[in-house]
Amino acid sequence: MLGRRQKARQGRPSSPQGRFGVALCKKRIKAQLSQRELGVIMGVHRVTIARWEGAARLPHYKTARFKAGLWMLDKLAKASDFERRKILIEKGIV
Repeated sequence: MLGRRQKARQGRPSSPQGRFGVALCKKRIKAQLSQRELGVIMGVHRVTIARWEGAARLPHYKTARFKAGLWMLDKLAKASDFERRKILIEKGIV
């Protein structure tokens, strides 16, 4: 059961949480990653990725791990299928 604040925050694409979540989800899908795989890359649990995408929480933007994860996600989204597979194998995800 969600509280009043959680209901108000949830599903608002215009809120910072909503905009970040939508952008993260689009980038993850473009990179052809599951939430679990993105979680491994970013060093967080898959549930955390789901919460970020669902606008329930925002990550700590200033952590180096988060910045490195976003960089890797961007790199994977722009990579060819061969390059993507190679990167995921090097990371031990596939």
